[in-house]
Amino acid sequence: MLEFDKGDLSKHIFNLSLPMVAGNLFINIILAFELYLVGTIGLEALAAFSIINTSIFAFYLSIHGGLISGAITMISRYTGRKDYILANKSLAQMILFSIFIFGIYFLGIYFFKNNLLIFFGAKESVLHAASDYVDIFCLSFIPFGLYSVFLGVLRGAGDSVTPLKLVFLSYILIGVLNFLFIGIFRFGLKSAALSCFISFTTAAFIYFVIFIRGIHFFKLKIKDFIPDFFILKTYFELTIKAIAQGFINDLGAMAMLKMMTGFGNEFIAAYGIVARLIYFVQMFGWPIGNSGGVVVGHNLGAQNLNRARQAVIESMKIYFNIVIIAIVLFLLLTKPIIGLFTENIKAINYSVYFLRLLALLLPFLCVGLIIQSGFNGAGVMGTSAVVIFISYIIIRIPLAHFFIHTQLKEYGIYWAIAISIFVNSIMFWILFRRDEWLQKKI
Repeated sequence: MLEFDKGDLSKHIFNLSLPMVAGNLFINIILAFELYLVGTIGLEALAAFSIINTSIFAFYLSIHGGLISGAITMISRYTGRKDYILANKSLAQMILFSIFIFGIYFLGIYFFKNNLLIFFGAKESVLHAASDYVDIFCLSFIPFGLYSVFLGVLRGAGDSVTPLKLVFLSYILIGVLNFLFIGIFRFGLKSAALSCFISFTTAAFIYFVIFIRGIHFFKLKIKDFIPDFFILKTYFELTIKAIAQGFINDLGAMAMLKMMTGFGNEFIAAYGIVARLIYFVQMFGWPIGNSGGVVVGHNLGAQNLNRARQAVIESMKIYFNIVIIAIVLFLLLTKPIIGLFTENIKAINYSVYFLRLLALLLPFLCVGLIIQSGFNGAGVMGTSAVVIFISYIIIRIPLAHFFIHTQLKEYGIYWAIAISIFVNSIMFWILFRRDEWLQKKI
């Protein structure tokens, strides 16, 4: 195992990030292909997919991210201070917690899915397609929770290569199954949910085999599954705060989606397309930020506070190089990129406007995302949750309500999103400079 409290910081972050970035690049290619296939089904399927991605799937990813962040924070600290016994025991407790929290989410979504979908504007054929998708998608919740924990634990220990192998396997399977189910057999939108379920169930099973056999200092044992309330409490507090970050962000996005329902399926579809493209860029930032968070955790565990702080700066520099490329592509090739996902002229026009606006905000998105990941690595998830709440709820929602009643009309929603991203990055930067986040004890 690498010792991140020594050696070149940039090299550590780059080497730890590279497999994750490669994995996320591959994920984005598969997801872009999935979006293309969904677009071939029709505008209604694309609108249904946008509604699901902005609501149910967004919460799903927030739980996923929270489980990973909590695992990275704990395992990186324990690894940094060489407490391998506690790190290994924590793995089993994290598995128990992931089953519990995704089990609750499964019950909530399964019994209230139609209410949620209707609330966010799904009607008639759009509602039918979305409902069929969610019925199957719910089955993937528990396997995905296990997948999340295993991935976070390995990353926290400094291993990003093993997760890369499972990422490639999982998303190759998703791509192949989507091609067969949607492109060949024409099973419709629900095919994407079935592909997801099969893929993550397979990945979770393989991860279990790996950890039962033993990897690094981890080896699952039955006795470790006896509930340890101290570990569960620690993981619960970290994970819930990390999940809250995502949920708050999601609530802001859902509020935007609710406002969009009065502007037609074209506007909703455009929002979904651009959101997926920005998500594409963020999926490079998250592994870089997580890698910086791992290095932060290791160095805080070893009491190297200045080195932990510098790890965030180095992560920001690495991610900014990718952001610059994205800005150039989104500004110069806007219409060709949007044209890959829809032929509807009105949806294209909305998408072009939104994508060009957000492209200019990507540097600020970079700052906020990386500092948030650094804070998570340090264990101050609550601070990040407050920043996100202020910028994406307190500021974004009222601004959007105000703007849509001005000459901007529906475009005001896009401007509210852009301004809230700017405010978010400024707040994170101010808190980062104060250094209080380095004092968190775990």
